[in-house]
Amino acid sequence: YFKDKLKRIPLKEVSHRIDKKGGYSVESVPAQRNAEFAGQIKALDDSVGRILTKLEELGIADNTIIIFTSDQGSMCTSKIGVSSAAPYRFGKAFVFEGGIRVPLIIKWPSQLKSALVNDSITINTDLYPTILDMLDLPLNETQHQDGISITATFKDKTLPFNRAFYWTYPHNHSLGHKASLAVRRGPYKLIYWPGSGMSELYDVNKDISESHDISKQKPEITSKLMKLLNKWESYSKPLDSSRK
Repeated sequence: YFKDKLKRIPLKEVSHRIDKKGGYSVESVPAQRNAEFAGQIKALDDSVGRILTKLEELGIADNTIIIFTSDQGSMCTSKIGVSSAAPYRFGKAFVFEGGIRVPLIIKWPSQLKSALVNDSITINTDLYPTILDMLDLPLNETQHQDGISITATFKDKTLPFNRAFYWTYPHNHSLGHKASLAVRRGPYKLIYWPGSGMSELYDVNKDISESHDISKQKPEITSKLMKLLNKWESYSKPLDSSRK
């Protein structure tokens, strides 16, 4: 089906961007013309549809919580360019937004208003306390120290972004990205490559494609986020001694 569809769609030029910061060099391929990948997405959509249909048949759809999300963005480098995360940068295995910004859809017909969109920033470690809260079960903060309940968003409240989010991909990836860590607080996100000792800072609110490194323009923010990253990483293992 998708191979036939591609024959009817004009081929657009594919733009490539080569990055050499942080010790990596990768071409970004934002064209979405991979029929096999499209077939996988369709199969997933069809399977989710069958689950929803069965819940309706069983008469339990209104009181069933369904959470749809992902652990990473799609593969979109020159090595395996099956999709695009544009306008976000790169995808799977990268700590740029294309690799970590994913959908979160929650369906609970008896409790949640349909078509409600909320711009709060959340992370998958929030799911555990959120589900406990949804089921009126006591929270267990010793088990979910890295997450909070986001049920306030169900009433169309925006959560303040006053905490730090952390990511790490601790080894090199075959898609081209080198071992890296990232921390975000508020609009700013710092990415650090231990192998080269290089870092980049982005204002993700204003620069969602992470095209403009502002670490030199905002050294105080870069320093503060680096200290947060050092403190977070020190719980598992120390980074290089030159970082203070």
